[in-house]
Amino acid sequence: MTRCLLILMVAGLVVACARTGLAADAAIAPPATIQTWRPAEFRISGIPTVANPFDPDQIRVDAVVVSPSGRSLKIPAFWTEDYRYNLIAGEEHPEALGTKGWRLRFTPEEVGAHRISLHLAVGDGAARIVAPSGFTVTAAP
Repeated sequence: MTRCLLILMVAGLVVACARTGLAADAAIAPPATIQTWRPAEFRISGIPTVANPFDPDQIRVDAVVVSPSGRSLKIPAFWTEDYRYNLIAGEEHPEALGTKGWRLRFTPEEVGAHRISLHLAVGDGAARIVAPSGFTVTAAP
């Protein structure tokens, strides 16, 4: 079963569909090693598809990270998609490269077990908490 969201864009009308269980299969994949004061990039999967993932009015993905001391930090996730621009007849034409998707970058300050969850809002809907998880941070050498 699908649920459709109607999105009005300047260029026309676009319909984006997402499963009824809005991000029920969302997951956060931490890197293999996470150390204090070293940037870590998390991959996020299972997020609904929208016409323009770069537009926060269509979709917003934030992570809330809670450190071992209880400090809470809200971090916006971002959509990444690599492009190469080819010059054809004097005009630039973008060509998508590599794997596109949602990412989150976080530089931990504390050693120990951290909790993380995603706050997902599609369109003008209220944010839902999805994909609660955890990861462990070790001291950098």
